[in-house]
Amino acid sequence: MLVTGCDSGMGFETALRLDRRGFRVLATCLTDEGERQLRARSPQIATIRLDVTSDASVAQALEVCDARLRT
Repeated sequence: MLVTGCDSGMGFETALRLDRRGFRVLATCLTDEGERQLRARSPQIATIRLDVTSDASVAQALEVCDARLRT
């Protein structure tokens, strides 16, 4: 399950809730701090850096998601 905007708020809470329900969660975050906070709450959630305003960042995130979902 891919959840975007997981640095805080609704995205953060959604990623945690899905994780608790047994989903494999890929969570996108804009910042290192967002990634750290999410992994501190749930180490099994995979985090991916994503800046939706950058085409290069979006392309890289898609590649990472694809690779992680195949494993």
